[in-house]
Amino acid sequence: MTANHLQICREVLETAYREKLGIELRGSIAEIKMGRQPVWRTVSGDDLITEEQPIADGTAGLLLDPEIGLLSYVLPFHPKTKLRAQIKRALALRSQLSTERNFTGKDMEASDPHGSWRVILHWLVNANDKEKWAGQIMAVRRETAFTEELSLDAIPITSGDLSRNDSA
Repeated sequence: MTANHLQICREVLETAYREKLGIELRGSIAEIKMGRQPVWRTVSGDDLITEEQPIADGTAGLLLDPEIGLLSYVLPFHPKTKLRAQIKRALALRSQLSTERNFTGKDMEASDPHGSWRVILHWLVNANDKEKWAGQIMAVRRETAFTEELSLDAIPITSGDLSRNDSA
C-alpha cells in the first residue's frame, strides 16, 4: 500500500465535490474559509489528527467537512495494523465532537451549532488481507457496542491498485 492510494482517494473525492457540489477541497486547516470549507489532510494513522507529509509511512487521509459535520478517514490496512487503537482514537474524537447539552437540554457554548459530527473509518484493504481485516473488526464489535457510533468499512484493492472509477 503506497501513498499513491491515498492520493487516488483524494482525487476521487475532490472530483466528486467539484462536479456534484461546485466546491473545491482545501489542503490544510489554515486554508478553511469562514470555518465551513471542506479540507483534505494527510494525518498520522496513529493519532488521526497530527498533520503529516503525504509520502510519510503510517499516514492516513482525512476528509474534514465542517458544513455537514464529517470526519471521514481513509486508512491503509496491513496485517500488523492496530485497528483497535485506531477505532479507540476515533471514538475519542467522536466523543469530543459530540453535542454537549446540560440538564435543561439547551446547547452549551462549546457545542457546534450545526449538531454532532459523524466519524467514518474506511480502510484500504488488499484482497489477500480482507479476512484479517474482517476478523479484527468483528473482534472489536464483539467487545464493545460503542463502535456503533462509527461507520467502519473496507475499500477493497483487488489488483494491488485502486482505480479511478465512477463507483466511488
